[in-house]
Formats: sequence, structure tokens, C-alpha cells
Amino acid sequence: ALQVQGSARDIAGLVGYTNTYHRLNWGMAVQQIPYLSVIPYYPSLDSSGAIVYPTVLFRQTQRTASWIFSYPFSRVQRIEGNIGYANITYNFQEIADYYDPTGFFLNETKINLGNQFGGHTYNALNLGQASMALVYDNSFFGYTSPILGQRYRLELGTTQGSLNFETGLLDFRKYFMPVRPVTLAFRAMTYGRYGANAQDEQLGYPLYLGYDGLVRGYGYNSWDAAECQPDAVSPCPAYTNLWGSRIVVGNAELRFPPLGLFGAGGPFGFLPIEMFFFGDGGYAWSGSSGVASDPTSQIYAYYAGDRKPIFSAGGGLRLNLLGFAVLAIAEVHAFNRIKAK
Repeated sequence: ALQVQGSARDIAGLVGYTNTYHRLNWGMAVQQIPYLSVIPYYPSLDSSGAIVYPTVLFRQTQRTASWIFSYPFSRVQRIEGNIGYANITYNFQEIADYYDPTGFFLNETKINLGNQFGGHTYNALNLGQASMALVYDNSFFGYTSPILGQRYRLELGTTQGSLNFETGLLDFRKYFMPVRPVTLAFRAMTYGRYGANAQDEQLGYPLYLGYDGLVRGYGYNSWDAAECQPDAVSPCPAYTNLWGSRIVVGNAELRFPPLGLFGAGGPFGFLPIEMFFFGDGGYAWSGSSGVASDPTSQIYAYYAGDRKPIFSAGGGLRLNLLGFAVLAIAEVHAFNRIKAK
């Protein structure tokens, strides 16, 4: 697979092979994935009176080679593993757009900063990685989501080389139907990085609670300056409260086919539509060592400071688009935001 967008440095590619002829399934893969993010800054005036909008384009390119395997104990339980090598490089590019006071575009400048930014040098990382997971899944899917059964994943991993740390994941999900066709779905999940370099800034940003698959209503790109009340640690504590090297998440959801409740086409309805109501909660925190105790770090605020749990609730609809995708529309209220979006 090959994906080309932007410049030559933004090319993503994957070459892999999988052998499924025996009970022990195994495969190999080599890939390159560029992660591109934009760091915005407040506009300012230059000496000529032009308005300057500065941004920094941050590229983190990951190249990996890995061997993976899966061995089933039964139809619903298996172990999975991965052994590999990763090379990670960093590049920063400073971009400035100039406008006159009327808003007319004047000029754009670009400066390649290499692997240096904010007084820090981000050297390339060479990492050996290994993980092992126990997986169980006897869930039964309805039109758009699981409606019965349970799933869990217990995974341990280690990374050694330029950085040394361990990871742990426990993700448990349970689905049951107290009254047909209504499903109650519960999830409990925790994930964390542990060890000497678990909070090193060269890992990039720490873990974030606000993705839709974790705690809904706190989307990464939905924040603005009106929600920020700076303190001694962070320019936006409400936002950095959602970051850390370890997270725990809980979700509860009530699901049902609205047409099925009225017997329109059987217990699950004649259209693949599901209505749901949910409540989400989560908490992020950090360890006591590493970059979290270094105020000179560029991402110090994302690890340091007090942390508080966050919650949200809402409801919506899911629609199965002829088996190709599931479309979800939801209204969410985030309880821990000044201006929820």
C-alpha cells in the first residue's frame, strides 16, 4: 500500500506478508508512516506593521519492521504477539504568513529548523519493541454494534533502545440484553506507559482522553482560547487536564433499534438503524519521574499539574451503510468544559 500527499517527506507506505495456512498465523511487515501536526502561535505585528501568523509544522516519521503472530486456543480466545524494530526521526518547519491591516495577503516564509525546536534537539530514535496479548471475543453483532457477549484484551509490551519503557493495556467490554431488543453495553479500559522514559518528550505528545473512542465531547480540535484560564503550570489547564502517560476510561451505553421497538419489520426493524444513549468518564495522570518534573520541556504542561476526572453524556443514531461503513450522529454534553462543542 502507498499513500502520497504533500511533499516527498509525507509519503506513507506498507509492504507485508501473512501466512494463515496453519493454526499458528504469522506475518511480516515493513512500513513508513509520517505523522504531521501543526503548532499554531498567536499573531503578532512585525516592524513594518504587517500582521504575522506564525505556525510550526512538525513531522515525526516512523519506519518499522516487525514480525507478528497469532495462535488461537479456541474460536473465541487467542494470543497475539509482535517483535520489531522502529526508527523515528523528527523535523520542524517554521511557516509565517504576512497580511496587511486590511487582511490582504502579502507573503509567506518557510524556514527548515531540522531536528531542533524550542532550544531542544530531537535526535533520531532506534527502538526494539515486543508485545504479547491475550484476546477473547464471543460478541455478537447487530446491525451497527455488538449486542450480546463480551470482549477483552490484556496486553503487555516493552520498548528498549534509545528510550526504555513498558506499556500495559486492559480493555474489557460486556454486552447483554435485559429486554429484547434493548442492549446495555459497558466498557472499562486502562492504558499506560511505565519506566524510565515513559514521559520523554521525544515520544511526542502524551496520551489524550478526548478522542471519540474514549470520552466523547472533548475532541482534539474543538478547543478555543475562550476555554483557557492560565495558571502557573499550563496556559490552558482545562485542555492539558486530558493528557498524561496513563489513562483510565469507563463507558456505559443503552442501544436499541427504534423501529424494532414498534414491531416495524421484526424485533430489530426493517432498516439498519440503532439509537443510543451514553455516559462516558475518564481520568489521565502521569508518573513522578522523567519530563513531567522538567519545567524546561516543551510538553511539561501536558504531564504536570493536578488532574481531575472528566465526564460526558448524550445520545444519537447509528446507520449501517450497506455493510461498507457505520455512520454515527450524536449530540454530546461535556460536563467539564466551559464551552462544550
